[in-house]
Amino acid sequence: METAGLIGRRGVDGVRAADLIASGGIVLRPAYGSFEDTVRGLVDEMIANRCLPSVLREQATRAVVERETMQSTAIVEIGVAVPHARLEGVAGVVAAMAVSPTAVYYAMAGVPISIVVVVLSAPELVGDHLDTLASVSLMLQSADTRRNLEHASDSGAAARILRGRNGRGKTSLLRLAAGLSVPESGSIRWGGVPVREADGMARRLLYIAHASALKDDLSVAESLRFLARLHGRDDSIGALHAALDRVGMGARRDALVRTLSQGQRRRAALARLALEREASLWILDEPYDALDSDGIEAVNALLTEHLARGGSVLLTSHQAAGDSAPPMVGFDLDAFA
Repeated sequence: METAGLIGRRGVDGVRAADLIASGGIVLRPAYGSFEDTVRGLVDEMIANRCLPSVLREQATRAVVERETMQSTAIVEIGVAVPHARLEGVAGVVAAMAVSPTAVYYAMAGVPISIVVVVLSAPELVGDHLDTLASVSLMLQSADTRRNLEHASDSGAAARILRGRNGRGKTSLLRLAAGLSVPESGSIRWGGVPVREADGMARRLLYIAHASALKDDLSVAESLRFLARLHGRDDSIGALHAALDRVGMGARRDALVRTLSQGQRRRAALARLALEREASLWILDEPYDALDSDGIEAVNALLTEHLARGGSVLLTSHQAAGDSAPPMVGFDLDAFA
């Protein structure tokens, strides 16, 4: 199961339906099985994202399931459902979404429901509750929206690629996600905690900027060892040599960094990917830049292995990733200019 979401909650002031859902969490390819499991899973997602008190877990699940029994919210023609309830203890209005390329659960007569949004609100917020249901339903009636959501789930990818013209903020967004910059407003969170405060994030994050971060006066192997040690990765000779071999730099491991071509510098910097063994988050700024076809193939092989062990990737690229690239969901920042 893959989870994505920013953290927050909606009060009576109101926000867009998409922002509200992102606050509670979006679960791709869930393995829930039944309607009740789906509701409980999304309630757990809201709790994990600090949008709902944990003491409300069973009460919220029961309230949504009981209301659905009285009046189904499934729109079987388009395979979506917006089950909901109002109950004491909810702060404002909260929501979370589950998406599956096949079915999150099956409604009456075995009809697959592939998109589910659970909405919860405080009892007194009748108007906000109804407005939210209308907004979410309207959003899901868009065939393009449903297709994009199902594509993200069906891709099998935890890889996201940012595209856009120069100056659109791709690198700025990566730095925000890595906790290297602070947003002027709002927050970016890891496990419900602001990224700059999240325990263990440094261990589960690999950030490689557009600049190589290699030391000109060190050899390739020495520079890689310095970076590996700095970030707490395996810096043994065997691991370093194997990593350089993976990116086609084994024969140049003793060469000074200052003697490398731009493409070789990029390969050496990306050798850090081959030192990773955990299902972590990779944030990569233009990883394909200056690489030839063999270099692109090597990077794609490392990305594919990383995704297969449950890792995630957020990257930018101005150039094609090639036929060997793993499935990626693209976001065009030009659309937000």
